[in-house]
Amino acid sequence: MTKNLMGKAALPLIYIGVILLATLFIFNLTRYSLLLFAALIIELLGTGCYIYGLKKTSKY
Repeated sequence: MTKNLMGKAALPLIYIGVILLATLFIFNLTRYSLLLFAALIIELLGTGCYIYGLKKTSKY
């Protein structure tokens, strides 16, 4: 179940991180390091889940 959930959550996490970063730049909220760091962590989690899913479905 966890593997399936990680595969399904990967791309939405990346999209949420990108939307959060775009929103921060549009509204000029780049002076808040915590929000930028949160967006980065969300994107890295999404990327990690996506790579994990690719490796688990690969035959090699």
